[in-house]
Amino acid sequence: MKIGMRPTSYIKAYGDKGFYKMAEHGFECIDYQSFIATSTDFFKLDMTAFEKALLKERGKIEREGLFVHQAHAPFGFPIKDGTVEERAERFEEMRKSVYGTAVLGAKTLVMHPLSPFTLECPDPAEETAKINADFITRLAEYARDFGITVCVENLPFPFYSLSHCEAVNKFVRSLDIDNVKICLDIGHTHYLSYVKTQLGVGRDEYVPCSAEKAVRLFADMLHTCHIHQNYGDTDAHAPLDEGNIDIKAFSDALLDIGYKGVYSLEIALHFDKHPESEWDAYGRHVADTARKYAKK
Repeated sequence: MKIGMRPTSYIKAYGDKGFYKMAEHGFECIDYQSFIATSTDFFKLDMTAFEKALLKERGKIEREGLFVHQAHAPFGFPIKDGTVEERAERFEEMRKSVYGTAVLGAKTLVMHPLSPFTLECPDPAEETAKINADFITRLAEYARDFGITVCVENLPFPFYSLSHCEAVNKFVRSLDIDNVKICLDIGHTHYLSYVKTQLGVGRDEYVPCSAEKAVRLFADMLHTCHIHQNYGDTDAHAPLDEGNIDIKAFSDALLDIGYKGVYSLEIALHFDKHPESEWDAYGRHVADTARKYAKK
């Protein structure tokens, strides 16, 4: 498995040298996340300028021997999926991110399912699924023209019906669309398991699901991952040796199912908490740890 990483922390720490340092530290590919925020000047560019900016970005990435293996679709807080008009606006943002993903040369777009109801209490699962099925079916049809697979991610919201791995698995399989698969976020399912078992918070029907169990559950539908650590009490996006998710069992399960995707880290690296003289060792340790688990 190739070792991937989101570049956010590297760009913050190293600026223009961020991609160079990612490659130097041992990462091989990029989880591109600049489509997430749609209020930025970048995302608001007209399509010609948007494409030009992305081609420039792609050039910087590929000059360092890296490539973009996946991109993250738009989402934000407060979530605005409640009305037909809001969902229509989001669909156009999603279409733009599909096009951007293609310009970057990637074939995978990860998306959060729509949240048309409050996250503070259980939503009507059937209606949520129906709204998402219509939205994702249309998005997948558009993405197919670019050879892009849309991946639905499990979320960290205890009362939301499409947060839980069992529900995500059932939903995506029910769509039966060849270019709609699943992105497993292991930190999210670990957090939901903790708040359910330790705090009693979550939907009545929710059964806690470990990262390893989720891999085996998703099996052939698992297309990519967001890999990071936590202790269950918060969605920390920590390095792989800073939490209690059983990373070895998770990684072994990937090998067992014949996973063909990237070992993609979604870690928030805190370079600023280390002396600058230690930054290289810190980054290399994170990449080397992932490589050990991926058995590369």
